[in-house]
Amino acid sequence: ADVRLTAPPPAAAGMNVFQLGAAAAGLSQWKVQVDSGRPSCRWSDGTAVVLLVADVTLSVDTWYRIRCTRTGTRFETRVTHPVTGRPVVPPVRQTLAMGPIVPAGSPVIGGKRINATQSDIDTDQFHGDLDTVYFWKA
Repeated sequence: ADVRLTAPPPAAAGMNVFQLGAAAAGLSQWKVQVDSGRPSCRWSDGTAVVLLVADVTLSVDTWYRIRCTRTGTRFETRVTHPVTGRPVVPPVRQTLAMGPIVPAGSPVIGGKRINATQSDIDTDQFHGDLDTVYFWKA
């Protein structure tokens, strides 16, 4: 996903870019988020969890590309410049044996749910611009 913050990130609230599934015991999830301005990817097979947080806080009004990848037992979060493809920071990687990730429900882009009567803490609404949000599963 290509992301651009349009305001400083809220300190107490998450900012979801893409979410498939929910975070809870027994539930699978694949998620891209920019909580507190720090890009991260989260995977869960319902038992094991991998959370890889990039070592960068995104600047307001700058585009970034966040890529989350799972290949077998290898997980990676990568943040690059969307035009040049050059890394903004080195990728974060972890190796972990994990079962299939088969989330229930439909993907949600830009927050868990957008509801004017709820605060950001409840919705994890993304504050910025999103482009080229892409999910592929082999």
